[in-house]
Amino acid sequence: MGSAFASTIRATPAGASWRQDRYYRAYWEAAHEGLYVIRCLADDEFVYEDINPAHERATGLLRSRIVGRRPEECLEAKVAKIVSGHYRTCVRAGRPFHYVETLDLPAGRTVWETTLVPVRGAGGEIEVLLGSCRDITRSMHAQRELSELAERLIKVQEEERRRIAVELHDSTAQHLVALSFGLGALRRGRANAETLDDMTSELGEALREVRTLSYLLHPPTLAKDGLRKTLQAFVRGFGRRTGLSVTVNVRGAVDSLPQRAQRALFRVAQEAIANAHRHSPARQISINLRRGRHGVRLTVTDDGGGTHKAPGKIQRGVGIPGMEARIQRLGGAFAINATASGTQVTAYLPTAAVVDAAQILLVPEPSY
Repeated sequence: MGSAFASTIRATPAGASWRQDRYYRAYWEAAHEGLYVIRCLADDEFVYEDINPAHERATGLLRSRIVGRRPEECLEAKVAKIVSGHYRTCVRAGRPFHYVETLDLPAGRTVWETTLVPVRGAGGEIEVLLGSCRDITRSMHAQRELSELAERLIKVQEEERRRIAVELHDSTAQHLVALSFGLGALRRGRANAETLDDMTSELGEALREVRTLSYLLHPPTLAKDGLRKTLQAFVRGFGRRTGLSVTVNVRGAVDSLPQRAQRALFRVAQEAIANAHRHSPARQISINLRRGRHGVRLTVTDDGGGTHKAPGKIQRGVGIPGMEARIQRLGGAFAINATASGTQVTAYLPTAAVVDAAQILLVPEPSY
């Protein structure tokens, strides 16, 4: 038991000390955060007076090898130098000191959020430092992964905008240029029936491409119709505009999924279909969406080979990282496989991810 903690507790009105001491002892033993007591000596020296069980479990440092020893006597030289520096900073500041540090301890390399509180004696000198520490290694890794995911999503958004610009410039704009040539010939009185037919054809192609692009960017709303009807309506419209044969098979209560999960699955299906249309000679696409007891699975299979040069080798353009990021941000799994007959995209959200999807606060949904 840390005598320094006890001494501060006993400096209370008579009759209350035994209750506070008992409460303190219970907290010290049961607390999940690491607690420790450091005695301040002369010449900026420090001695550990006690550590609680949670501190032992988290750091791998045994109480029997810590108590009564200086940091340099019980810790690795580099670690001892770091922690002693923090102790001196707290003493010189004369006020609570909060910081984050990374230490190599017997339990491994961990990131700690630590608070030191100086306690003064009767003469006003700082006698003791009371410390608490919490292992935040996992949360730091999660924040780093979240930051990386946010960067990926932003990159996907920028690449998607670039791709739209390229498609408008290289395809739609070319039809309009050809149409302008035809109008020029008509204005000069040099147009014939063949010129008018060509102009009609170019205008029709431009309109079809603009309508297809518009439908990809702004499909029917999920909030109004639900995932099942939205997906079916999108497929019907896409098939009419592209000439592809697309079938949809939906099983299970997919419309009761959280909106975030419905939106992610729909966007994956949408991108997979669009990729098959843009980058492969596919003529048939099948979509299977099934919600079961353990989660929800989406598979999109085409009979082309546009996203790969050889079976098993996928060309990862902007669409694939975008699909992957949408599913991973909800805790799911994403895979894409190429075969001799075509490409299959699979997205899976486990039950836990589906249940928690509405509560996940991550980066904003891309709005391309």
